[in-house]
Amino acid sequence: MADNSVAGLQQRYGYRWRWLAVATVMAGTMSTVLSATVVNVALYDIMLEFGVRQGQIHWLATGFIAAMTTTMLASSWLLDHFGIRKTLATAMALFTVISVLGGFAASPEQLIAARIGQGAMAGLMQPMAMFLVFRIFPRNQRGQAMGIYGMGLALFGSTYLIPLFAQTALGSSATEAGLLMLPAGIVLGIVFPVAGNMADKHSSRKLVIFGILAFTLSATLFALSGFETPLGWLALWAAVGRVGIGFMLPALSMGALNPLAPEELGAGSSTISFTRQLGGAFGVNMVALAIEHGDHRNGMPTVEAFQFAWWMVAVFLALAIIPVWKMRT
Repeated sequence: MADNSVAGLQQRYGYRWRWLAVATVMAGTMSTVLSATVVNVALYDIMLEFGVRQGQIHWLATGFIAAMTTTMLASSWLLDHFGIRKTLATAMALFTVISVLGGFAASPEQLIAARIGQGAMAGLMQPMAMFLVFRIFPRNQRGQAMGIYGMGLALFGSTYLIPLFAQTALGSSATEAGLLMLPAGIVLGIVFPVAGNMADKHSSRKLVIFGILAFTLSATLFALSGFETPLGWLALWAAVGRVGIGFMLPALSMGALNPLAPEELGAGSSTISFTRQLGGAFGVNMVALAIEHGDHRNGMPTVEAFQFAWWMVAVFLALAIIPVWKMRT
């Protein structure tokens, strides 16, 4: 029987197998992240197509996140009973089928149901990817690996808010909203490996605080933006926020999982992923409620409603520095 332990796999395939494993799980993670955010630039058009309000259409985002959060807790049990290969392959296959069905949805209810199914499968995949990275890499290389893997883990509230703000309040098209997010995605892809490498050498607390400050600055700049703000500046504000995310996520994973023993990594990765996505679900819902109960004109939220939501995001981010400051170095 083949030796599938870490030592056995390294002896069979050489040192590069670790990075091939990261590339494999990264492909699955990129699919889940893209599916989580791909509808955001089309939310306004979906509202018009199906004749629904923002208060209903936000379930395309929150339904995905809520389902993802729920199934994350099952990852540890599935890993123990079926192993990472069978569980990850099954989740990716089901995710693909559900995504195809969602593409043919004829009503908002069908589309929301497909989004919930996607989220359920994504919730199984994400903790397994984190578990694999921490299981096969030594401690002094985990940050670098998490940084590369993280190019696939972003925070959902701003990803939901930015395209909707650009289209609903500022009158941009779906294409313009997508282009607005493009530089931010490129910046995030560049920052993640750099921040991950720094997480191997520096205090997680310092990196997380820097990330929070950058993300708070981004939210504040959006809160101060209006009709007169060019899309180029909005793209810059989004990129600043992604710098913050890029520094936060690898450092948070390192700080939470590095102290754990190998046999605890499955439960640990599920727990941290669950907590992160639960925060994402609360964040999107709070943002959606703030917009829904803000000023509206002709059935659509105004710039002032979005500005209030951005100020709320900035305040909550600033408050997050308090518990992070109490982290052990």
